[in-house]
Amino acid sequence: MSGRSHRAFTLVELLVVISIIAVLAMIAYPSYQSHIRKMRRTDAQQSLLQVAQQLERCYSRYRRYNHPDCPQVSDEDSTAISPAFHNDTESTDDDGWSIDNHYLLSGTLTAEAFTLVATARDSQAADTDCASLQYSHTTARAAFNAATENTTDLCW
Repeated sequence: MSGRSHRAFTLVELLVVISIIAVLAMIAYPSYQSHIRKMRRTDAQQSLLQVAQQLERCYSRYRRYNHPDCPQVSDEDSTAISPAFHNDTESTDDDGWSIDNHYLLSGTLTAEAFTLVATARDSQAADTDCASLQYSHTTARAAFNAATENTTDLCW
């Protein structure tokens, strides 16, 4: 061999680089998860607003929110909602899930009023800051954390 030296990474240098990458990943991943949870809140907001808009159409047509001909009114109970964003099959019953399936929708109806609730489910249940979001016929918005404390300013 001629006088050329071969330069390569040593095992120690490689371990230092891997350690730095691991520390950065441990810092970044929780932040990423938090960002994803915040983005998924829009699923609840959009779903609540869409059901509210459909109920307003029912009210315009029938002069009451809980008219049995309104598709958002439950067949079994005229005081409960039955949002249908998805196609039901015999093996699954998707009524009640939000548009992107991160929240379970429920609500109460009367002839003159409604209150809609979106409750975080599955992976979104880790969003304890905004465990449930609410919307009513008066356009009032509310949100509550897992301890049922009001977090409306944070979630809406």
